[in-house]
Amino acid sequence: MTRFTPHSFSKRTSMTLGLLTLALTLAISGAAQAFQVQPMSYVLEPSGEGSRQTLRIENSFRHAVAIEIEVSRRFMDESGQVSHEPAEEDFLVFPPQTRLEPGAIQAVRVQYIGDPALTETHAYTIAARQVPVRSPESDTATVQVVFNMGTAAYVRPRGARAELAPVEIIHSDDENQLIAVVHNRGNGHTNLHNALWSVRNGDGSEQTLDRETVQEMLNNPIIYPGHTRRIPLPAEVMGTGSDSTLSIRMSRHGA
Repeated sequence: MTRFTPHSFSKRTSMTLGLLTLALTLAISGAAQAFQVQPMSYVLEPSGEGSRQTLRIENSFRHAVAIEIEVSRRFMDESGQVSHEPAEEDFLVFPPQTRLEPGAIQAVRVQYIGDPALTETHAYTIAARQVPVRSPESDTATVQVVFNMGTAAYVRPRGARAELAPVEIIHSDDENQLIAVVHNRGNGHTNLHNALWSVRNGDGSEQTLDRETVQEMLNNPIIYPGHTRRIPLPAEVMGTGSDSTLSIRMSRHGA
């Protein structure tokens, strides 16, 4: 088995799940400043002790910041684009708002209180959002920068796991692009970056795609339960042989 590394990919921004959203409304002068949230990704159970998580928020700014916690359910289309719906009713958050002085650390406790009888993993974003603060010298609310740090919470029933169906290779509508159709028929999510991607050619030879190649193919590596992804394949991956096939096998660390 050989390692395959294409050399002519265009560089595209990769998004991992899960995970960090950073929005700037104005440029920052000087060294990088932010508040930090840990952990960025975690798995919860629908009920019991496993339904709780403590987030650690640290203010690395040189000024005080006001933070509020927002909860949304996360969805994804076949191209990997994410959308959100408000889901405050599914989580208990304490404290829901806080003010941190420079260098201060705040523990925020979150607990899933939604449907305890989930049959498949649900994905949420629990975000710490900076809000405008009122300057003592001004009657208006001012803020120099706005940060929105989203953490990825997965509420997973016991025993839930991903199960990938055999990959189907199709042509795009204009016939100029090969598309891998990947379907998760399991009831858990997984990270496709952690899978083993292999191309088998018509002559029986097999090539394994390296992690960098897979990362450049995916704008979002997460696939949700019951979800289908359509992933464009660079020509360098499948070559010109119409009888080449692609397989994706999960590793033990796929979630």
